[in-house]
Amino acid sequence: MAQEKRSRVDSKALLIDAAVEVIENEGVKALRIDALAASVGVTKGSLYWHFKDRDDLIRAALQEQMRRLTEGSLSGVSEALALSKNLGEYLLRVQSVIADPYDEAEVAQRWRRLELLVAARHDPELSTAMREIQVHGMAAYSQVMRDAQESGILRSDLDPAAVAVAISALAMGANVLISTMGEAAPSRDSWFGLMAFLIGALAPPGADAPN
Repeated sequence: MAQEKRSRVDSKALLIDAAVEVIENEGVKALRIDALAASVGVTKGSLYWHFKDRDDLIRAALQEQMRRLTEGSLSGVSEALALSKNLGEYLLRVQSVIADPYDEAEVAQRWRRLELLVAARHDPELSTAMREIQVHGMAAYSQVMRDAQESGILRSDLDPAAVAVAISALAMGANVLISTMGEAAPSRDSWFGLMAFLIGALAPPGADAPN
């Protein structure tokens, strides 16, 4: 019985992974139940054991996409904090992680997060799941900010949750504006110079900064 239960859990995860891959590479319209089940090596009956219909599977895949994107963004900031011994190192590591609107891969991921949030507005079930992912992600992000305060990199008088939301909003906004401005966009150097200034302004008085 335990083996059968584990097999069902594994097949569900495989189906979601396969659906995510199809959606990322070809779009939602390209997802076909027969082809997806065959690619994973399960029957349509097994697929419908886990998902009540195609829309339910798509919803699960979109939730998984958002979860991965959120965790990817969080891990970059966490790693920057863990590897930095002082504010100077942290500024150099974190500014590109927070908002790099010149990196095509990063831009594509942020656009995908925005698309998922927009899709959730029109689907009550998806909206609830996305909200839970966002709340969990921001709670984890806020904890990273608390860790930064304990490390002396972030001012102790700031609300960690407010800082987390502000940084996330900055990343999303920069993605939308700079990636659509073309030659009118600020240069990469000027953008990261501003990021260093803004992040440095969050540091305790007297903290060291890069020369």
